[in-house]
Amino acid sequence: MTTTFGQALADARQQQHLSQRALAGRVGVRQTAVAQWEQGRTKPSNMHVFTVERVLGLAPGTLARHLGFGPPTNPPAQRLPGVTDAIHADHSLNDQTRQLLIARHSASAAFLLPRSSISTVAPRSTARTPS
Repeated sequence: MTTTFGQALADARQQQHLSQRALAGRVGVRQTAVAQWEQGRTKPSNMHVFTVERVLGLAPGTLARHLGFGPPTNPPAQRLPGVTDAIHADHSLNDQTRQLLIARHSASAAFLLPRSSISTVAPRSTARTPS
């Protein structure tokens, strides 16, 4: 059974020993708004959800995910295979060819370092000298 936003909100509020009225006061809404959120009659704005999470000391997204927004809760995707992975997976290559291709790829990757890691030369002046 999945937990609804209202159930998660009520549980978190009760764990902090806060009444609906006390939580409402800290969030800046009326007690009836908190009651309606917990009962599932209405949904709070994103701003109110993030404020409630902060007031209750919850990690960002703890309540928001029940409403379909907030930080991702899925584990990060696995990295995509790279060039060296493809070289290793190609069974038509012998070990010597594999080593050569990996060395070439490593050398070209080192050559293509981001510009920020390479010292730059000042651009030439485009000003013309009088003739």
